[in-house]
Parts: sequence; C-alpha cells; structure tokens
Amino acid sequence: MLPQVLFISQDSRTRRVYHELAQNITCELNSARSIADALVQLVLNPPDLIILDGTLPIFEISMFLEVLKKKSSLKKTPLFVIGLTERRHLFPAETHFIETNDDFVRSLKDFCSTV
Repeated sequence: MLPQVLFISQDSRTRRVYHELAQNITCELNSARSIADALVQLVLNPPDLIILDGTLPIFEISMFLEVLKKKSSLKKTPLFVIGLTERRHLFPAETHFIETNDDFVRSLKDFCSTV
C-alpha cells in the first residue's frame, strides 16, 4: 500500500501545484480544503504524513494542532508545514518546515521512500 499523505490548503491553486509536484512520487496525496475537512479525513482515513499550508488562518492551525496533540493515534503522525518558519514555536519540535518547492519534493520523496 502506498504511503497516505494529507495535504491541507484552502487555496485550490496551491493544492493543484503541490499535487503536480508530487505526481512522480510514490504516495497517495489526498487534499483537504479546510481544517474541518481535514479533521473528517483524519478520522476516516488516518494519513502517514500531514502537510499543512502555512497560509491557513493561524487560529485554525492552532486548533488543528490541539486536536493532533489530544488524539493518541495522531500524535506520532509526521507534520510538514509549508512556510511559517517564523512561527516554529507554535509547532511540535519534530515538525519539518518546507520553504521551497524543491524542498517539498525532496522531503516528500525522502518520507515516502522510508514508509
């Protein structure tokens, strides 16, 4: 079975771009259009990796992080965040921050090759 990756972004263009970047990577990239949509998907189909678009409202991101902390089955799920490096203090220490498209492709390839 392919590694399951959940990409969360409100912006349809951003989702499309990252789906194209992941096209040649051996994983199944699923999208959520909102934090609420992501929470439903987390319950129905827990991912191996969560990728969070840093352009989401910070309040929603904070709420999402609280849910991840409280749900024991998701505590160990790796989290990649696109952007928001200036707000590292809000995220778990293990969070991987992605700053460029090349970094996204490299990080996703590395992750999917080890799962």
